[in-house]
Amino acid sequence: MKKIWEHPWGYAEGFIVAAGVLLAGILLQLAAGNIETALFASPFNTIIGALFIAVLFVIHFLAGKKRVVRWLSSVYATIPALATLLLLAMILGLIPQFTAGPPRNSCRPTPSPPSAGTG
Repeated sequence: MKKIWEHPWGYAEGFIVAAGVLLAGILLQLAAGNIETALFASPFNTIIGALFIAVLFVIHFLAGKKRVVRWLSSVYATIPALATLLLLAMILGLIPQFTAGPPRNSCRPTPSPPSAGTG
């Protein structure tokens, strides 16, 4: 029987890596706290997305033959990553989303100022 982390890596290693990335993300979120949502607005999201895709292309063309890169693009890494993403999406879908404090856009009508020049 094959031991964990013996090549070729399979689904067990994929789920271990996916759980490690999930744990690292949770710890990073706890350490960073609340993040300003304006950081994810255009043009920052476009620039970061383009840089991410460029890095992926560079890794593919320069290190595409490396064993780790081939494994990361295999089904043994993809299925655990998608399963972890699905689990996280289901958990986030069940958690109620609300802000602390009073609502920003209340439905109370605002009084209109008196019109000038009538009288």
